[in-house]
Amino acid sequence: METRDKGSGIRCNEHPDAPHSFMRDASHSAGRYVCECESWEPPKNKPMTRDEWKEWLRESWDEAQARTHTIKTWRDRCEEHPDHEGIVTERMIHSRMQEEIDELRQAIAEEEKREWVGLTDDDYEELLRTRDWGVSLIEAVEAKLKEKNGG
Repeated sequence: METRDKGSGIRCNEHPDAPHSFMRDASHSAGRYVCECESWEPPKNKPMTRDEWKEWLRESWDEAQARTHTIKTWRDRCEEHPDHEGIVTERMIHSRMQEEIDELRQAIAEEEKREWVGLTDDDYEELLRTRDWGVSLIEAVEAKLKEKNGG
């Protein structure tokens, strides 16, 4: 697809559903032709057809069935424990369950101790320079915060 504005190198969005029309105010502000497709993004959750839904359901079911074969019982988990020495008793299972619960609680407590990292002025400037206003800006800010906070 050819560029609309030879000097900018900006090309139209090639998605078949992308709208194409002249945006007068944006073009005036930018000093170049601005097409509506530049800020358009395809919908994230488009409705499924009946056949697509059936296919998704079948794939989800197959995936769930495959995962159930990898789930370990508490007995298996006790047998894999480094302190295991033979027969698995109810007391051992209870002890192993408590051990895993304590590990999860510790991980949650460590996560709660982490300090939230916000955006700096430089981050704001970068986001405003590189993104159009609207949903794409909000998504960019969200992505930047997740990146800075290990999410």
